[in-house]
Amino acid sequence: MSTLENPNLQAVADPARQLPPADNSLSPKVASIADWVGRTQARVGQFFASAYDSSRDGSVSLVRTVRERSVRLKEAKPVALLAGIAGTAFALGVTARILRSRR
Repeated sequence: MSTLENPNLQAVADPARQLPPADNSLSPKVASIADWVGRTQARVGQFFASAYDSSRDGSVSLVRTVRERSVRLKEAKPVALLAGIAGTAFALGVTARILRSRR
């Protein structure tokens, strides 16, 4: 969408709505605090990026392991797999019936 199509998006800013010009000379105390905040923000960003990468790698590894084990179990012991699925379905059915009867 261009600014011509939308009258709310003005190509020329209204001078009455602009902030006053910034004073580029900060006091040393304010400059040091701003520097510390910037460095802290960068460190926090790096921490969360590495935590995200680590959790993503861990989840990919977990999914791969579960998939490999399930394929191996399916090929090695198909009857045991079916029995496990049937037992789980039965337990869930009994649990659902008990919860419904309590209402």
